[in-house]
Amino acid sequence: MKVFRPSMLYRANLMMQTQMRHFGPKGKAPAAGGPPAAPYVPPRRIKTNFEVMVERDGLDQFMFGPPHGIEKMQNAHRHYVLPKLATRIDMFAKKMREHYIREGIYPDVKIFLDPLRDRQLDDTLQALHAKGEVAAVIKARDEFEDVDLVLPHRAPFTIWKADHGMVRPFYVRHNDEEIMVTVTKIETHFKSKEPLLVEFQRYIPGRPNLLTLPLVPVQEDKSLHFQAGCQFHVLKKEVKVWCYNESYPAQIEVNCQDLSPQLSIKIGDMEMTLPHGMFLHKSFQRDRYHSIVKLTETNSYIQRKNQVIEQADLIRDEKRRIQNRLLSAQ
Repeated sequence: MKVFRPSMLYRANLMMQTQMRHFGPKGKAPAAGGPPAAPYVPPRRIKTNFEVMVERDGLDQFMFGPPHGIEKMQNAHRHYVLPKLATRIDMFAKKMREHYIREGIYPDVKIFLDPLRDRQLDDTLQALHAKGEVAAVIKARDEFEDVDLVLPHRAPFTIWKADHGMVRPFYVRHNDEEIMVTVTKIETHFKSKEPLLVEFQRYIPGRPNLLTLPLVPVQEDKSLHFQAGCQFHVLKKEVKVWCYNESYPAQIEVNCQDLSPQLSIKIGDMEMTLPHGMFLHKSFQRDRYHSIVKLTETNSYIQRKNQVIEQADLIRDEKRRIQNRLLSAQ
């Protein structure tokens, strides 16, 4: 067995510290009396077969032009590789979206929005915008009155950058009190798109709180009709609900695994999947029979459908022919 010695480690360190040797032409410096170094001559490049054909016969021999990458010595040109990898790249991107974007819950970590001060009469939107500040209001509700505040400029960007920022709850410290709020809307400047006003809704667990949750279709690629060529349509992208819970899902997932052209998923079907303590808003009660997602038949889908029907008819006729042959043989 070979024994490791410290001198081996020392030599390894010297090898790592020594600069890489240059294997080009060498010679003594003219000042030392030696001949000058020989000039560098680049190696001769060998032409590919396609380059030789183009030089000999010209481009007229290619009806649709020469192939891409005729100068490449090895491997294929990316023009031919990318179409073959496109399906795998799309599938990988879809898996990444399912892992990150389709996370249906928001983190349990509290995010605090500390105001700078209470808003005064001279704190207009123009004056606050010039100072780099943003106006905010927590709207009145039940026994609580309006709370007008002034937030720092980074507060709206904190909301936008947070996971499910327009849905998840935030906490505002005001007068030694933590107020649980949700964002109603953020008003921006019409030209610079800088935030000007943030409107909050006071969220009180145990009482009805209005939320606007996004509708996210999932498992649509598992539908057999979608795989056969049907076109997928999303008709509703959000829904309003009343929520009594302290914690709630950040989005409502619509399972499209069993979707077919004859059977679309309606708002009434989605209502049955709402968690306990969450109810559909009255404005959507009238739209229970409106579709959220649906599939429409395309020409390729109709052709495949007809082929399946014809194949089933052929199998049934063959079974009948075999049965008649067996009966006649008896």
